[in-house]
Amino acid sequence: MQNTAIIVAAEVIIYLILVTYYLYTRKKLHAHLYLNKRQRTIYLGNKPLLKLKGRSLNYQLLCYLFENPNRAIPKQELIDNIYRRDIYLNKLVANINLPKDMKDKLFLIEDDSLSFLSAHINHPN
Repeated sequence: MQNTAIIVAAEVIIYLILVTYYLYTRKKLHAHLYLNKRQRTIYLGNKPLLKLKGRSLNYQLLCYLFENPNRAIPKQELIDNIYRRDIYLNKLVANINLPKDMKDKLFLIEDDSLSFLSAHINHPN
């Protein structure tokens, strides 16, 4: 009887270790993208991806997009609020120094508008 209790306790401990490991690795694989305005840095989880200059147009664009996620932002709205001149949406996205596969998932250009798809975006407090 005592051996059975020890075996059951060991199985429970192993199960808890495996579940904890699974949740830890899952969290790392599904890290969230966010913009730290104070540091002017885009992070994926706790890993910095892109450091931006505070007055650069890329910084202003990304701040605007993070403030307006999952919304088709018309080209004219970006001109009025950021650029003050004609722009090419494809070029704006191409100039953001993020990995191409990430840009393909985050940005959608259609009908003269730009959408920032924030399905994997989390804004920390």
